Amino acid sequence: MPHEIGSAGDPWIEQPAFGKWTAKFAPMDYSAWRLSAWVGRPVLDRTGLKGGYDFDLSWTPDLPPGFPEGGSINGQTADTPGPTIFAALEKQLGLKLEAQRGPVEGLAIDYVEKPVGN
Repeated sequence: MPHEIGSAGDPWIEQPAFGKWTAKFAPMDYSAWRLSAWVGRPVLDRTGLKGGYDFDLSWTPDLPPGFPEGGSINGQTADTPGPTIFAALEKQLGLKLEAQRGPVEGLAIDYVEKPVGN
């Protein structure tokens, strides 16, 4: 039976709210892809590491604008005293995210036309 990534019981990753990530046999390229969503920019795997890795990572995410410190979502309190995701990656996993410039894939819309009726 095929296994869909991101489904309940996914062997690669579980991501509860508020900056906790537990991975089971997660390849580095998949981990980089997941990190992209959390840091808001593309993350490329340049570690050269092969295979899957188990790890636990905890960090303090930036709170959305207007969200009160100590507020809660679905019964989980947003604690803010912990490390950023960048500091957590380096201290807890020995991985470092380095900002670099390079080409990025994107879409450009050259022309838009209002639809006409039939």
